Amino acid sequence: MYITRDIEKSLKEAAESFQVITIYGSRQTGKTTTADRLFGDSFNFVTLDDPDELSLALSNPKGFLEIHKWPLIIDEVQKAPGLLNVIKMIVDEQLRNWMRNNEERKLMYVLTGSNQFELQQGISESLAGRTAIFDMAGLTQMEKKGISGDVFISLDTVRSNAILLGKTYDNELMRVIIHGILHLCGVDDKGPGEREIMERHEDEALAIENFVSMHVEG
Repeated sequence: MYITRDIEKSLKEAAESFQVITIYGSRQTGKTTTADRLFGDSFNFVTLDDPDELSLALSNPKGFLEIHKWPLIIDEVQKAPGLLNVIKMIVDEQLRNWMRNNEERKLMYVLTGSNQFELQQGISESLAGRTAIFDMAGLTQMEKKGISGDVFISLDTVRSNAILLGKTYDNELMRVIIHGILHLCGVDDKGPGEREIMERHEDEALAIENFVSMHVEG
């Protein structure tokens, strides 16, 4: 079963503006699965975990990219850093063609890699300004539970409520943040007895936050 990742929205937005997307992170964090989920229907795919593909990419990066044409997902791209400079040349040439013909730009490559240092170094030398870069972590507890959403906060309202309730601004802000997260988790406060349940959860979370802050600062 595929678990929707929080990073998906940002990846889709980047696909509208960049010709290359680079996703790095530790192995087994879901980089390749997420890339395939979002772009696999219209992109070719190749992994450099395949010894034959890696051998070709190392010995003849230009030939490799002539065989594996864009739109293309390249998995474990850090294993063949020579590909990055060829990708740069292909992207730059395509951008010139689109500009001459007044055509819409498209996403061309999605690169994934599990060695952050090697990949960042290669990108800074070859693809700077041409790629959106994402650091992908493992599944969060909210992703595992299928919780996703946004919390919007009016800081002016927080400030005025803090004065009315005789609370500090920081305390009231933290309570509002916790209140929003609890709503995302399915806790409501409109029905009979629900407000008391919400407030109890808020107090419990605030007590934990205060305890942690006290010991960290101490």
